[in-house]
Amino acid sequence: MVVYDSNSLYLFHHKSKLRRRIVGIVESIFFNNLILTLIVLNSITLALYNYDDRENGENWNKNLARIGLGFSVCFIIECILKIIA
Repeated sequence: MVVYDSNSLYLFHHKSKLRRRIVGIVESIFFNNLILTLIVLNSITLALYNYDDRENGENWNKNLARIGLGFSVCFIIECILKIIA
């Protein structure tokens, strides 16, 4: 059982509906599996990067950089949800 603080960021009380929903999301198996899948996919995209093209001149590296940005946004959202929870 995970014990949470009574106030998250001094804004969200532990009885808040929003916080309780976020805790439910963060503790769900689906959310954990989703994050693990994103980590694996991010690792694969890092392995596919062409490190000889440091200037991102090729479309391949440009697309991988965009995908990497998408992963970063997902991980930032995960972080924010876990901080609120």
